[in-house]
Amino acid sequence: MNYTPLDIRHQEFPKRMNGYDPAAVRSFLASVAEQFEQLLMQQQAQGEFLTDLERQLEEKRANEDEIRRAIIAAERISHELRENAVRESEQMIAQATREREALLSDLEGRTREADAQHEARMATLESAFRTRGAELERQFHQVLLERERAQAERLAALDQTYLERHSEFTARLSAARQEYAQFVSGYRALASSFADMASRHLLPDALLGTQALPDAPTLPSLPRTVTMKAVEAAASRPPVSPSPNLIPPGHTPPPAPDVDGPVLGGVAPTTTEGGPPTIEGLNWLDGIDLPAINPAGTPEPAPRQDERD
Repeated sequence: MNYTPLDIRHQEFPKRMNGYDPAAVRSFLASVAEQFEQLLMQQQAQGEFLTDLERQLEEKRANEDEIRRAIIAAERISHELRENAVRESEQMIAQATREREALLSDLEGRTREADAQHEARMATLESAFRTRGAELERQFHQVLLERERAQAERLAALDQTYLERHSEFTARLSAARQEYAQFVSGYRALASSFADMASRHLLPDALLGTQALPDAPTLPSLPRTVTMKAVEAAASRPPVSPSPNLIPPGHTPPPAPDVDGPVLGGVAPTTTEGGPPTIEGLNWLDGIDLPAINPAGTPEPAPRQDERD
């Protein structure tokens, strides 16, 4: 029969005469119950500890079995993986070889196609370049011809303008020469008449003494005419050759009309080779405003500066 500490504490004994002391018995039973309770608790704790150890041992054994099975499985898996890796590597090598051959074949085809396209493109560009070059050359020749034609027209216009101005200047020079000839003729006639008058009215030498001679008679001042001092100053100037830039090369201007009449200071009209007629020493007319002579014989006012230009 199994006793518990509670059974020991509440155990009842029969009573007899001259028996044990109940208090001592109760005290002893209480002490025994406490010790028994402690022993039970220790036994229970040891049982639990033993159970825990057994459980841990079982777990260890189970873990060992699992580890053993895991090792076996790992070996089997590693072997399978090795075989699979070898098989997959062989398959990958074979596939890579097939892909390489396919890529090489495709690349060769694309290379041939690119070469053909490049040759066709080069032929097209060369044809376009030649066509464009011919067109540009044609345009260049056309522009060159247009420029040459425009230059020829410009030169023709300049030649026409030159001939017109030359004719105008020649006519004006001829008119100036005629007017100058008329002026010189009149001047000489007047000087001759003055000389005759002076020779007829000479004073004796005794009457001259220190008296000043009267001023020589002068011509009345006419509007826009030359004076003696201007003529003498102009006659004393050195001759100047005509400007060579007035005549374009390859053109021969018409000859200037001859002027009949007296010549002052050996000035005579001459004609230069390949150029317009000139008058050597006629540069003394520069700065002299000669009046024009109309058909009625009266002087006309000289043209203004803007009309001369």
